[in-house]
Amino acid sequence: MFKDRNDAGFLLAQKLSAYKNKKDTLVLAIPRGGVVVAYEVAKQLNLPLDVIVIKKIGFPGNEELALGAAGLDSYYINEELAHSVSQEYVKEQVKIKQQEVKKRYESLRGKKHMYDAKNKTIIIIDDGIATGATMTMAAEIIKKQSPKKIIIAIPVAAPESITKLKRIAEVICLSQPEFFMAISQFYEQFAQLKDEEAKQLLEEANK
Repeated sequence: MFKDRNDAGFLLAQKLSAYKNKKDTLVLAIPRGGVVVAYEVAKQLNLPLDVIVIKKIGFPGNEELALGAAGLDSYYINEELAHSVSQEYVKEQVKIKQQEVKKRYESLRGKKHMYDAKNKTIIIIDDGIATGATMTMAAEIIKKQSPKKIIIAIPVAAPESITKLKRIAEVICLSQPEFFMAISQFYEQFAQLKDEEAKQLLEEANK
C-alpha cells in the first residue's frame, strides 16, 4: 500500500537509481496520474520529465476493444486485429486521434519543442497498470522512434500484465498483488489530477 503517488514515485526512484544524472535518459509520464509518480522519479534522479500522450483507436462497433493507438506523428495497430478492419477506417481514425493528441500536448506542454526519443533511454511511468493496454501502446509508439532502451516503471500492476509487458520492454514494478481489482485500492490517497496540476508539475520539474 502506497501513501500517495508521491510516495510511490519516491520508492520507484530508488529502483531506478542507476539512471541518476544520465544525460541520455528521459522520463515520460502517462497523464494524468502518472505525472505525479514520474515527477518524483525525475526529481530524485535529476532527469528531464515530459509526457507521452496517446489516444486509443477503438475497434469498429466495440470502442472498448483497442485496435491500436495514435501518438503525435505515429501510430500502432494490433496485428491480430488489423485484418478485420479496412485501411480507410484506420487512416480516418489515426487522423482524428492524432488531432486529439496534438490538443492534449498543447494543453499540457504549451508550445514547448517536442522531445526526441532517438538513441535515448526512455523510462515510461504510470501510477499503476491493470490490463496493460495503455502502457503497451505507449511503448510500441516510442519503439518507432528508435530509442536506445525502453524501461516501463510502475508502482503496482496485475501480474498477468507484467508478463505481457516484459515481451516488449524492460519492466520495473514494485508490487504485483495476486488480487488486483483497481489501481486505487493500493493507494491510501488517490485523488484525480487536473490538467492544470499536471502542467504545473511538468514546468516545475524542468526549471
